Amino acid sequence: MRGVHPGGFAVVMATGIVSTALRQAGQLRISAVLLAIAVAAFAVLAALSLVRGVAFPAELRADLTHPDRAPSRWPSWPSSCWPPG
Repeated sequence: MRGVHPGGFAVVMATGIVSTALRQAGQLRISAVLLAIAVAAFAVLAALSLVRGVAFPAELRADLTHPDRAPSRWPSWPSSCWPPG
């Protein structure tokens, strides 16, 4: 758990983007499957991040402040605001 990479939320963001594009292209079933994957991935990553923040606060602080790791945390914020459809 200590080694959970903060950039993991990029998977949620990318899956959401593809899901939205497929929905706009009329591929509703595939879009819905990808939406479900994105929601599940977000829930898992959010839970892991929360547990990691409680169990290893120094590592989370380093992720948020280190110039090489802080940018990889950025996809977590847009992923949490992604509107389906």
